[in-house]
Amino acid sequence: MGHSLFKEVRRRLGRLPAGEEGVTGLETAIILIAFVVVASVFGYVVLTTGVFATEKGKEATMAGLSQVRTTLQQRGGVIASKSSTASTVDTVIVRVSTMAGGAPIDASDLTVSYLDADQSTYPSFIVEQINGDGDNVLEPGELFDIKVDLTSLATPLGTSADFIIMIQPVNGSALHLERTTPGSLDTYNYLG
Repeated sequence: MGHSLFKEVRRRLGRLPAGEEGVTGLETAIILIAFVVVASVFGYVVLTTGVFATEKGKEATMAGLSQVRTTLQQRGGVIASKSSTASTVDTVIVRVSTMAGGAPIDASDLTVSYLDADQSTYPSFIVEQINGDGDNVLEPGELFDIKVDLTSLATPLGTSADFIIMIQPVNGSALHLERTTPGSLDTYNYLG
């Protein structure tokens, strides 16, 4: 029986294709090195992308913080005043401060725009310090009134009229004030 088993094994081995050999140790080493090189390149790309994304995220965060720190905050209500001779608003007064813990804002760098249904203009305005150290820079703890002169509007601001005033610092977000004038105007009108 041992002899027939040996013959059977030999017969089956004879059916194997001739000239086929197994993988040598050198070929295995070359394949392993190729896998290591490909994995290293892939790892480098992943790490580089992660570092780049982290740096861009940091830049975006810092820019956002800078913008928030140089943002104006409305303090109190908006006042619309009219002259004694006309039934239109001559001046809109807005009291502002910096955000809590905010950075100083140079009042000479502010941009004020006025928008209503008919026009968008950049009226003149004056900044009056309510409390502070006497300079033109709005610093934490100080209050400024911004008095927007509307006397030069093509369409004067009358009663029951919607309007928007935007006060924009150089680096911060705009202070957006959307209001409606009352049905009848007094000398000073609180618009909230």
